[in-house]
Amino acid sequence: SVKALAFDKQVIMPKLSCCSMARMIDSHYYDRSVHLLKECGVKEFYPITYINSNAEVKAKVAKDDGVVCTSRNASKIFNHALKQNKKIFFLPDKCLGENLALE
Repeated sequence: SVKALAFDKQVIMPKLSCCSMARMIDSHYYDRSVHLLKECGVKEFYPITYINSNAEVKAKVAKDDGVVCTSRNASKIFNHALKQNKKIFFLPDKCLGENLALE
C-alpha cells in the first residue's frame, strides 16, 4: 500500500517475519499427534488450536470438528468443552493449555 500511495518513492521493507507460535506445529505434526492419540485409545477428542497457528493446521482442526481460539476466549472454549465431557487436544501453546487446565 505504501508503494501505491508513494509510487515515485523507493520503499524498503524489513524481512517479513512469522509468528514463532505458527512454526510450533505444522500439518504433518498435527496428523502425527492425532495418530498417536488414537493409538493410545483416545478415539474422540476436541482439538483447539491457537489463532496464530498456520492455516493448514486450522483447516485440519476444523475438519476434526475443533475450533480456533484466542487468548481472550480460550478459557470460555475450554470450559464449554469440559462441561460436555470432551477430551481436549490443545495446541500449540503448551503454557496457555496448562494454565487453562489448572483453572
